[in-house]
This record gives sequence, structure tokens and C-alpha cells, in this order.
Amino acid sequence: MDQKDFLKLAHYDRLLQLAGESHEPLALQSTLAAAVGVCGNRRFLAVATDPAIASGAIGVAEALDLRGLIKRAQRDNLALVLVIDSAGARVTEGVAIQGALRRLFADLLAARAAGLATIAILGRNVFGGASMLAMICDVRLYAERTRLAMTGPAVIQSHNSVCAGTVAETIAAANRLEHDPQGAPITDDAIATGPRLRDALHRVLAQRLPDFKDWLRRHDTDLPARLTDGPACGTANAVHRIDSGVVALRGSRLAGPRDVIQLVDALKTVPTNNRITIDCEWTGHSTRLADENLLLSQYLSYLCGVIHAIEARGTWVCLQIAGTLSGGLYIALAGAASEVRLADGGRVLTLPQDILDAFVQLPATPEPDADMLIDYGVIDAIET
Repeated sequence: MDQKDFLKLAHYDRLLQLAGESHEPLALQSTLAAAVGVCGNRRFLAVATDPAIASGAIGVAEALDLRGLIKRAQRDNLALVLVIDSAGARVTEGVAIQGALRRLFADLLAARAAGLATIAILGRNVFGGASMLAMICDVRLYAERTRLAMTGPAVIQSHNSVCAGTVAETIAAANRLEHDPQGAPITDDAIATGPRLRDALHRVLAQRLPDFKDWLRRHDTDLPARLTDGPACGTANAVHRIDSGVVALRGSRLAGPRDVIQLVDALKTVPTNNRITIDCEWTGHSTRLADENLLLSQYLSYLCGVIHAIEARGTWVCLQIAGTLSGGLYIALAGAASEVRLADGGRVLTLPQDILDAFVQLPATPEPDADMLIDYGVIDAIET
């Protein structure tokens, strides 16, 4: 295979492929690499995860660096190019990563709403929170061998009793592009080389990118419509709108696309400038293959964007965690909330406990107390 195959390069060399020899490298404190480059007549700031270290997982340090780079791109009027090859959140850092991702998503959504152009170039693996970051961007460029999913393939396979080939087909770039109108292949064959990558980036930078309102409007239409085309999957969850502005999320099933749309519909019925409390007992995002096939990452990112838009219009959005909340669902709900409060008996986990036990196998550690959760930015206060 061509030695310049993009997916075979180290993360810093990927930046060189994009920005060229005249790039300006940026000093960072994490495993990320970043540089300012020029493509056509457009300057951009590119940042790449490092798949050689912890499968490119995003930890607290990476999230902090990304937040600084978002601000740099805004300040210098640069397009932001995220080169993502990542297994998602670095769960070995414990629940602190949830607080770091919460702040990162808040910053990225605010920057997008303020007009920052964002492009995601996708490497081999784009899983979990990394897939949600990609879905928030204006445009995504897929390598032919990209795999994108809210949940890793081993977990999907074990939770659905299907063969590895079925999972691979579901999370492959070709299937994702069917549901991603703002996605495009880098190249028509299996090898994404530097020149082809720059050509694809040049085409994107030369066009008018959809703004944040366009992004929301497209999702308002496309995501509910997709459900009518997908396989029927009943829900044991329920969204209850209460007259006082409380939206109660009840049910034991992990939340999928239908649950997200039901919640969005409820949130949109609350009048402008009121206070909304999302009283959540849902535990996490779905691992069902049927839900993953509908591009679950896109639904969760959309939910986060909807909450940001509601909050930005002057409505106070309080997430009240009344059960055990984990994973991407926590990020989708907390990432744009005005305030996160922990009710009596509430907990926040990086992933659902059965996944932590079976796949992560972290050594037992004391569960952080409320003060630690506040210090981490996971919650803002205890509900009294």
C-alpha cells in the first residue's frame, strides 16, 4: 500500500499532509498535535488525535487543549479542522473526563453558533464522544475505511448477538454516508493520500458551510423522518411534560433515536424565557444495533445542539440527575445545560456499569463525592 496512505501516518504527519511544510506548529500539553496551515486562500487550524496512544482517547488534558484551540481559531478567524482517530473518552481517568467533555462540548457549540467553520476529517476509528464531536462539525470527510459509532464494535456485538461482519457493515463509512448529507468521502478508492486529502479539504473550504441554524433546521426535519424508514423498535422509556416546566425522563431502556426525538419535541413546547428542568432517570445511550444503524451519534449531538439553542435564547436549562447517568447521554444533556444538579441517589458514570465491568475492567476506586464532582465540573450543585 502507498506509504503516504493517510490512515497509516502518525498524527503529526497527518497534519503535514494537510498543512504542508510551511505550517506553523502549536505547542500543546496533551497527546494532540496542532498546526496552522493554508489551503487555497483559506487559513485553518488543524488538530489531530494520536491513535498510537490509548487509541487516540480524549482525556482531560486533550479536552483542555481542544478548548484552547477553539478559542484560538475564533480569535484568529481560522477554520477549525479536527482530524479525529479516537476510541472516545479516556475512561481510565474516571468521571473527571465527563466534566472535561461537558465543557468542551459547550465551547464547541457556542463557537459554532458564533460562526466558527468546523470540519472533521475522520481516521480509522471514531467512537463514543469522538463521534459526537465529529457530528457537531459543519462537514465530515470520511476515509473509505473509517468506522464511526457511538459504541465500540465489541460492545455492540456482545449486546446484540450478531456476527462481527454485521457490526462492521453497520458502522462502516459507506453506511454512515447514507445518513450524513454533510459527509463526503475523501477519495473514491481505499487509499486517502495527502494530495487527495488536501483536494477534499480545499473543496470544503471553498464552499459556503451550513451555519448552526441551518444545521439545526436540517436535523429538525431529517432525523424524525429517518425513524419512519428504520426498523420498528418500541421503547420502555417515557418523556413527561409537566406544566411547571419540568420534563421528566423515566424508563429503564438505554436511550435511542426515538427517545431523543421525543425529548426534543417536549423541550420545544416550553415557552421562551421560562426555566426548564430536565429530571433525568435515563441511564445512558443505546447499544442496540438498530439504533446504531440510524447513526445514534448524530441524534445525541443534535440533542446537545437543541439544548444549546434553547439556553442561548434566554431559557435556563437545568439538568437534574435523579438516577445513574452515563456516557454520551450525559454529554448530550449536560454539554449545553445552564446548570447540572445531582438529586439524592443520583450518580454519574463514564459508561454503563455492565460495560465498565465487562470491557474496561478498571480497578475498583472510591466513588467521587459531591464536592469532587463539582470540582471536576461534572455537576454544579446538589439538589436539596
